[in-house]
Amino acid sequence: MLVVGMILVTPALACPPNVQTEQDSSNTLTDCPACSLSSEYANYSDAKVETIELSEKEQKKATAEALSDESVSKLRDELIKLGYVSSIEEIYTMKSTTTTENETVTTTIVTMPFNGTNNDSAVIVFASNELGNAAMAGVANNGELTVLQYDSVTDQVQITGLSCDFCMWAVGEICDLISAYGCKQVCTIIATRIPHPAWIAFTGVTCWALCSFIVSYKACNWATSEVCEGAGLC
Repeated sequence: MLVVGMILVTPALACPPNVQTEQDSSNTLTDCPACSLSSEYANYSDAKVETIELSEKEQKKATAEALSDESVSKLRDELIKLGYVSSIEEIYTMKSTTTTENETVTTTIVTMPFNGTNNDSAVIVFASNELGNAAMAGVANNGELTVLQYDSVTDQVQITGLSCDFCMWAVGEICDLISAYGCKQVCTIIATRIPHPAWIAFTGVTCWALCSFIVSYKACNWATSEVCEGAGLC
């Protein structure tokens, strides 16, 4: 069951706000695990992120782990009910290490694209490392991006919020890196600077929508607000 809400555009600090809907509050998403971490990004400015190539065997293992995850399964079922078709051959995996003064965390990210009708598309991003795992989905439909996550407590797929400030911050990060890397590496580097799985999955979904738009329209010379509006995130 998909709990329907709306994405709010707020001036919050790079943080996906809670979703407000016309439904009873018990059916809305009230906990956003990525929010509490967004203000910490500056604390990781010196973190060193390195991407790692996976062997074919490692890619298959990572994909199998992602597909067996309960959250991924629920999100897949929801996307299929919405008419999206999984594109198995387009699944890609990335691994990275995030090194700070205190620790080194190794993260595996599995990105699973889905195809819809009328050029609509969707994606599930699954992140796992020593700190746990998390999955979120992004649906690009009618020029807008909706972010979904599964709540195991209520056993529901729910819509989470996305702020314009977060989007504009992400545009700046992408444009700083895109001349040197492709979108897969750019999104991995940005998402895993804070090695928390919920942050990685949320940022990965956002970057998936933004980076392809920026590359297609050569939009790094646009104002960040224009990019977010054009990509349907604001």
